[in-house]
Amino acid sequence: MMTIYVPADQAALDKLIKSGIPLLDFKGIHPNNIPDIVKNFMKKNRWKYATFYCYNSNVLDYIDPEYLEIYFADESTKSFEKAFKSELEFEYPGEIMLNDFKDIIVKI
Repeated sequence: MMTIYVPADQAALDKLIKSGIPLLDFKGIHPNNIPDIVKNFMKKNRWKYATFYCYNSNVLDYIDPEYLEIYFADESTKSFEKAFKSELEFEYPGEIMLNDFKDIIVKI
């Protein structure tokens, strides 16, 4: 099973960084190449347990929401797929993170 944590706020991001969980990031990679890289990454790691964190909205658009968890500063988590079920019908995870994340987090 693979889990990719999406930090809900700066405090959550800071805790993830300090925890030693690796960052899944694609700085310097052209957005057109991200889908293939993510697809290969997911295929390679699908049958292993892996935990990462990510805040790159481009990357999140190519990851199945079932693998995404919202991570809060109090170290609680919530399934991205369950938390944003209605939004996922119309938006990609990265769009939700950029457009609606702060408003929706309050409702959870």
